[in-house]
Amino acid sequence: MKPLLLLCALFISISGYSQMIQKTVNFESNKYEISEADKDAIQAIFDTIFVLHIQLEGHTDDVGSPEANLQLSKNRVDAVADYLQSIGIPEAQISLNYLGENDPIATNLTEVGKEQNRRVDIIIEYETDAPIVGVDIDPETPL
Repeated sequence: MKPLLLLCALFISISGYSQMIQKTVNFESNKYEISEADKDAIQAIFDTIFVLHIQLEGHTDDVGSPEANLQLSKNRVDAVADYLQSIGIPEAQISLNYLGENDPIATNLTEVGKEQNRRVDIIIEYETDAPIVGVDIDPETPL
């Protein structure tokens, strides 16, 4: 239970509350161009929320060398970061993490699994006026 309380305490902002959402952008094999559909979906998200922080995590399937996949994940993250900056998100609010083939969410033994692994996860912390539902934080309890 303590890790949950610590996690929630870190997300409370000075002017209100914050919550997290995640958007995944998938890519073609060995590519790092963002589709127009994904650009539209990203724009729609950022048109409706006040962003506090964004974590970008780049991933690949296991086709190619680990070094090439690490570079490809960097290219994918950089493409998403560049797009976010082009729509007005300050660079200081964006953290970058390049994981290559090291953190798959699906098997790399099938094409469907490989497609799921070729992605950038966009983890967005945003401000809201609503408290985090279902979490009671007692200010007297040490974390």
